[in-house]
Amino acid sequence: MEFGFGDFETVTDNIEIKKAKKFDRTWSIGDGGSIHSIPLMVGNRLIFASVDNYLYAVDAKTGNELWRYKTDGIIFANSPTFSKGKVYIGSYDSYIHTVDVETGKLIWKFKTGGKIAGCIVAFSEDIAYFGSGDGFIYAVSEGNGELVWKFKTGNSITCPVTVYKNMVLGASFDEYYYALNKKTGNVIWRFKAGAEIFNETPFHVYDDIVYMAANDNFLYAINVNNGQELWRFSAGKYGNSCSPIMHKGIIYHQSRDGILYAISKNGQELWRFTTGSLLGVEPRIYNDKIYMGCENGYLYCLNLQGEELWRFKTNAPAWNPPIKSGDVLYFASMDCHLYAIDANTHEELWRVGTSSQVISKIDAPYAAWEAEVKKSADTIDTIQSEDKYSAAFETLDLSDYTKSEYETKSEYTHKSEYTTEFVMFQECLALRIFNDFMF
Repeated sequence: MEFGFGDFETVTDNIEIKKAKKFDRTWSIGDGGSIHSIPLMVGNRLIFASVDNYLYAVDAKTGNELWRYKTDGIIFANSPTFSKGKVYIGSYDSYIHTVDVETGKLIWKFKTGGKIAGCIVAFSEDIAYFGSGDGFIYAVSEGNGELVWKFKTGNSITCPVTVYKNMVLGASFDEYYYALNKKTGNVIWRFKAGAEIFNETPFHVYDDIVYMAANDNFLYAINVNNGQELWRFSAGKYGNSCSPIMHKGIIYHQSRDGILYAISKNGQELWRFTTGSLLGVEPRIYNDKIYMGCENGYLYCLNLQGEELWRFKTNAPAWNPPIKSGDVLYFASMDCHLYAIDANTHEELWRVGTSSQVISKIDAPYAAWEAEVKKSADTIDTIQSEDKYSAAFETLDLSDYTKSEYETKSEYTHKSEYTTEFVMFQECLALRIFNDFMF
């Protein structure tokens, strides 16, 4: 009997992905020099943070180091922000640190009750706002770091906050989105999602609609004034950990299944681009070109029709989007380097390494999910995420076996080792399922 990919696709219609536990990949990061931080440009300084505990400032033209500041903990999924001469960064040492942008010297630091991840500090009227793993959203004075107010959610926070009008918008692993009064911290409204919320960039608000994604696999459009849901969009099986952006009336959203969606304002899919590997924090658009980082180590560049223009390869996951200054793109990789590449030729201009060139270990991307292969109505073969077959599900895109006619796949001729593994795991999983059914 022949068993080809047509049979494979038929069988995998019976695969169901289930969330088995709270998403905790962020806290699994090990020591090393990897970078999961969106760089910050201040004048000629490029500032970024690393798992090696350091905040770095380098010359944007040459990559030469200007200063470094050491915290007492890992800096992961935290990106620096700037206000009034100070750079703010959160750390696993539980502190928000503020340092002088010129010298890198500490000005003040504020202690929370838990590790800080997924933090980008927001500012309004001399107040700095941020969340912590202790479950609190904090408002502190920019001048001296003194507490103004704090608000307790029901679980840890690994989400930046957004300041919009009179509100601070935040979210928690307690599955709620919150709108708080920015002066007092009192709740204006809250919205319940179906799973924990973990975004690494602030929520974006367009025309009084805030777009928020959760690990229940949905992207939500919510009226920012009253917290009422307008629509929701189903995005894959493995949750969401990024904030969508809007460009020229189109919403662009990355799913952890490795799909970039283009969505209309009323929540309808226009097209999708599939990478086959987990996508990163959020896309960025410069000069009508879409840039996005990926678990497979590539920085992708697409046009607004979802067609790939080029990609640039690093040696480890490159989850963060680039920032652009002039004709140069700056972005980081878990391979312990910050890259500067030409935006027109996509050739490398320089790279700078961190104090450790050891790539930090982290849990598999889908360790919080299980895949169930349903063989019959009364027989289910459960494949746990820690099972020896888990690599198949961690690399294989199980998000949507009924392919959209609008789907665009990469046509780039250079194939990475991730692409090879993807095909290999398809064959292994097909053989596994075939053997289970036959024997």
